[in-house]
Amino acid sequence: MKTLEDMAAEIKEISRRTGKEMSDEEANEAAFTMNGLAELAVKIGMRYARMKGRLRKEPRGFLMEHGASCTVCHSGFEAGKGWYDKYEQKCLLCQKALNEGVIPAYVCVNENSFYSMYDLNSKFKVKTQRVKKLIKEKWFKARVILDDSGREHHYVFLKSENPQLAQAERFNPVWKSMGRHSRKESGRWPREHAKS
Repeated sequence: MKTLEDMAAEIKEISRRTGKEMSDEEANEAAFTMNGLAELAVKIGMRYARMKGRLRKEPRGFLMEHGASCTVCHSGFEAGKGWYDKYEQKCLLCQKALNEGVIPAYVCVNENSFYSMYDLNSKFKVKTQRVKKLIKEKWFKARVILDDSGREHHYVFLKSENPQLAQAERFNPVWKSMGRHSRKESGRWPREHAKS
């Protein structure tokens, strides 16, 4: 395993090759940050490996011993308030909706299979009040996850039930342009590093 000094020297050498000079302090800070990131990645990987092992013993799932964020509604939860099973981690409200059949299981593992209320607000620029009105007028079909008091916790708009949304996203010029740009940028990075 490399020491932080060795990592800093290597980072400094790489930056010199790419034409950017880096001070000793910047190189040491970059090495320290990279080391912390690697330790965090190993710690998280080990935690999920233990959870996968525990899932073999408890195939129906179990309460999570640490906080995380829900794969459906993306809200954070504390230790003991989340559920982990073969459909990944969920808050207890989304798990209850899954058990009751409000949402299908594939929503938990495929985030591209549905839109949330936030997606409609950000991608399509449709305000929440307007979306709720369109739901009442039967333009959109929403799966509503309720909290313990019966209020809306999260809206799930399945792409299979709302094909007009999927088509609108496909032909949205802003999102098309952003998609092209992100594909171009992600393709540029490997090409630049292949040259050096």
